Amino acid sequence: MLLKNNNKKPFIPRDKPKAWVFFIIAVLVGLFISSPLMIVGIKTENNILEMLGKFLFFACSVVCAAMTAVGIIQNIRGKYDKIEERDWNDQVW
Repeated sequence: MLLKNNNKKPFIPRDKPKAWVFFIIAVLVGLFISSPLMIVGIKTENNILEMLGKFLFFACSVVCAAMTAVGIIQNIRGKYDKIEERDWNDQVW
């Protein structure tokens, strides 16, 4: 029988804006997926892996920049002043 832990936190936090979650995911993908792809492509002289790693890293950088801009704009607007715990679909950007 499996025991349920009701105190377990969800993987995606419910008390953070969506822009913050996307920023963190993009940083993690950039560090742990695209960087190793690029390094393996350079070490093995495989141009496809190297270019895939560079493209993915660039895409993650663009997402990080966009989510940073969204976060700054929404913070200036005051949308994050009273952020509360909500489901993912109902959370603010």
